[in-house]
Amino acid sequence: MDPLSRMILAAAATAGSTGPRPTVVGTGESEGTTNKTSLQISLPAGVQDGDLMVAFLAAGGGSRDVGDWANTGWTWAVEYTTAPNLAVAYRVASSEGASVTFTTTNDCKLSGVVRVFRGATWGVTGTPGTGSSSTVTAPGITVIDNNSILLGHFALKDDNITWTNNTGMTKVEELDEDNYVHSYYIVTSDVDGGATGDKSMGSNKSNSYQAVLVSISPT
Repeated sequence: MDPLSRMILAAAATAGSTGPRPTVVGTGESEGTTNKTSLQISLPAGVQDGDLMVAFLAAGGGSRDVGDWANTGWTWAVEYTTAPNLAVAYRVASSEGASVTFTTTNDCKLSGVVRVFRGATWGVTGTPGTGSSSTVTAPGITVIDNNSILLGHFALKDDNITWTNNTGMTKVEELDEDNYVHSYYIVTSDVDGGATGDKSMGSNKSNSYQAVLVSISPT
């Protein structure tokens, strides 16, 4: 990054947001055990219009590659369509029902999490890390706003995983010990503006991985 860009980001991070840190309304999770082209995730109770819904998705099995995450009405911040098919999407809640459904063009064992925030807006989308290793690394991001929430999504193309959380962040959900042909581990932490540094997750297997950091800002 050039010096001017660093100065601009640093100034923005120092200024930050004056709003309070977003609150977590709740989390819904669904783990698909058969090959399908749709995944329904129940929303937590109490979702209101204006809440920010963030989806963390992964998939494997069947054709192994989803082809495309085909949903409209969501902004796809990150979208990989090769196993483990990591994706991150978000939308502002508006007259939501009891669940949301995500679809793909190829059949896979689909799994995912929707975490809902109040007083939140989308922050920074990181550049995903990819590779093949037992160490799954998400490149660091520079958070712009104070009172933000950092989220990490780590996915590995294997099953029956024993994860080792080396991120220093708190686990939200994990899929690890089932025959899904993919696994994920999702983490969170409260942060202020500034550089996060890379975050790594250990595992007992070495295979293709995708991992990304994103942030949620206060409104």
